[in-house]
Amino acid sequence: MQFKPILLVALLTAITNATAVPTKKIPCESAWHPCNRAGKYEDCSPEYIKQMKLCVESGCIVWIMDPLQHCNDYTS
Repeated sequence: MQFKPILLVALLTAITNATAVPTKKIPCESAWHPCNRAGKYEDCSPEYIKQMKLCVESGCIVWIMDPLQHCNDYTS
């Protein structure tokens, strides 16, 4: 089967202009939220640090101090 150039251009344009599906924000009170998951990991482990960074970025908790400061002190 041979495509006509105009159909091929239209198809390629549609594919390149397609928008990505937006990610859904996890509610702060959800058990799957990073703030609620971080406590399941060993303190200062790579997964704990990852979850805590996501928690800080989410804005669900207003931090007075950096919650990962003790991890930075521990590894220094």
